[in-house]
Amino acid sequence: VRVTRATRDFRLAGRSYAKGSYVVDLHQPKRGLANVMLADGRDISDKVSVMYDISGWSLGRLWGATVVPVRSGGLSAVATRRVEAAARVGYVAPRGDLRLRLDTPQEIAALNSLLEQGVSVRRLADGSVVVPGSARARAAALARTYDVAFDATGRTRTAEGSPVTPLHRVRVASAVTPGELFALREMNFDVVPVSTAVLNAGFDWSAVDVLFVSSGLDHAGLNAGARAALDAFLHTHGLVGRGAVGAALNSAAGLLAVRPVEGNGDANGVVRVVNSGGPLTANAPDHGFVYAPVWFTDLGPGVRVEQAYAPGDPLVSGHWRPLADGTGGPEAAGGQAAVVSGPHAVLFGTEPLFRDHPKGEFPQVGRALLTVS
Repeated sequence: VRVTRATRDFRLAGRSYAKGSYVVDLHQPKRGLANVMLADGRDISDKVSVMYDISGWSLGRLWGATVVPVRSGGLSAVATRRVEAAARVGYVAPRGDLRLRLDTPQEIAALNSLLEQGVSVRRLADGSVVVPGSARARAAALARTYDVAFDATGRTRTAEGSPVTPLHRVRVASAVTPGELFALREMNFDVVPVSTAVLNAGFDWSAVDVLFVSSGLDHAGLNAGARAALDAFLHTHGLVGRGAVGAALNSAAGLLAVRPVEGNGDANGVVRVVNSGGPLTANAPDHGFVYAPVWFTDLGPGVRVEQAYAPGDPLVSGHWRPLADGTGGPEAAGGQAAVVSGPHAVLFGTEPLFRDHPKGEFPQVGRALLTVS
């Protein structure tokens, strides 16, 4: 695909664009491929009754890019140059403490590397972190490795005035899908796979800091000893749950007071979401991905909505029909909580790590693991 980059600020179809913007002219042989990667896709729910696999996808929406379709005007007056690769953004401010945003999986990986090296890192109220200036050399090495920016910051306290939160290296016990396991390790988390069988055989909970569950762990299938050990761990440590399995474990353990509602199990695609901000979803994309979507109702005291499905029909592209009895459709999910949290638990009704693909969504899980550990 031919990609160019603007060498000066420009206007096109009544809108201004900054120097450095990438321009993809769809008057080219591979315009279809470019469109598949950048466009929203479409809702095909009324085309077929059921889909066997992924029905809608958008790299632009799910990888955190800002994609603007331009349907009028021409590029003849726009000064551009051909590019073969994205420009590197790695940077380290020359003085003072450093701020790392945690908006990409690469930034989460860089943070975990710093924590592994024993660097004292503190989290701000917006989910970004402060790295001491004394670790500048290590930050510079990570900026080169992961192509991330460590900006200057003078902030040392949260917006509420309380001290920022110190972070520590997190070891994750995970009962997850293969794609999620790969994504966790891609973000440099230290991961120990677990399952119902592993816990029943005896597991040393003292070796981990947090539990992430989406598949393969059934509270009712645990023997008495394993159940007691798990419950004791969750009494003092955190849980991140995803989907119906994660929500079921939350209910069995009596953590967050919520009622999970399962949508159509065949539904999948790109959805519009509304983020609440804060440590988990500040700067998160306003779109997410779902497969067998879940939402949460009847929220009890202390439960915070971190992200909600957009009101009305949140589906942008993909396939999501109501069930035969009329329930489980996108309109039922519209406006409902998609991600909820409490002091020691976070539940996702979306699929932020699906098959290690929607990269722009990964930091939501990374931030959740760091928050509740």
